[in-house]
Amino acid sequence: MSEASETNPNFTPFTWRKAGLLALIAVACFHAAYTPARSGLLALAIVGYVICLVQLARLRTTRQCFYVTMAVGFACFAPQLGFFWNIFGPAAIALWLVLALWLALFVVLTHLAIVTLGLKRAAFLTPFFWTGLEYFRSELYYLKFSWLNVGYSFAQFPDGPWTFSGIFGVGFAVAAWASLFLIARAYRILTYTCGTIATLFIVSWLLLPTAKIKTPCPTALAI
Repeated sequence: MSEASETNPNFTPFTWRKAGLLALIAVACFHAAYTPARSGLLALAIVGYVICLVQLARLRTTRQCFYVTMAVGFACFAPQLGFFWNIFGPAAIALWLVLALWLALFVVLTHLAIVTLGLKRAAFLTPFFWTGLEYFRSELYYLKFSWLNVGYSFAQFPDGPWTFSGIFGVGFAVAAWASLFLIARAYRILTYTCGTIATLFIVSWLLLPTAKIKTPCPTALAI
């Protein structure tokens, strides 16, 4: 893994201080979204988690992107899947690292896209990188481990737009939104996003039928 940033002279890498702050925010957002209690609106913190992962692709080299994201992934997955230690013992560390590896691959791919193709093309490709890796991890390779995907954080809201898109559609949408921070100012993204989210919720509320539970009338019991 060489200094890939030299490929694009317009690429300005993040400092270690900023990368460390992003890593801490990513871990905090992940655990807020997957809090053991009912997370409620905290589930939206998963969006901040993905935004920080995308921004970590601005580190100077692919090696830095890889190892920093491996540390972030370990800090996210190990506490949430702590029961692995009770089942597998020290081998649980390898399983936690396998999960973190998929995040590291995502950030490395995004980094390579940034330094070779530029920010706009990288932003376009980012959600495809995310969804492709998430789908492969969940459905195609040997372990088929889909736990703690982005979409699962919204499981408490069964009547949302994700009823149509599924967990991979949610992941794609969140990664696409996060990728906008590579090319646009935050206030513009937040303005458009608030309008989009409001529209999606209104449409889903109108389209999804409300389930009505009919209570059967008690029948007379002959004695």
